[in-house]
Amino acid sequence: MRKQKNKKNRKNKNYTAEQREEALRLYLRGLFLPEISKLMDIPKRTLENWQSSGKWTLLKECPEVKKRAYDLKAGGYKNEHIAEMLGVSTVTVWRYIKAYEKEKEKN
Repeated sequence: MRKQKNKKNRKNKNYTAEQREEALRLYLRGLFLPEISKLMDIPKRTLENWQSSGKWTLLKECPEVKKRAYDLKAGGYKNEHIAEMLGVSTVTVWRYIKAYEKEKEKN
């Protein structure tokens, strides 16, 4: 009986390519998987699977975007304006700038 109850709780949903693309877009804008899960009503585990199979982390960590954020900040722009320009959150802008500064120190 316990196995049947667990089976009933599981929902095998088929998600569309549009839903997957929307989740990726939100991720690239700086949202975290739990936030995307709540917004889109998609289990976090499903999003984690999409993240690893689609190599989302590599897309997000594009060095050119970090350099652009750093250059804009050096040009006097505020993080809020940079975030609007890049289509990411202000926290993501801050992370990009810090990561670029670290990379710059290494070289």
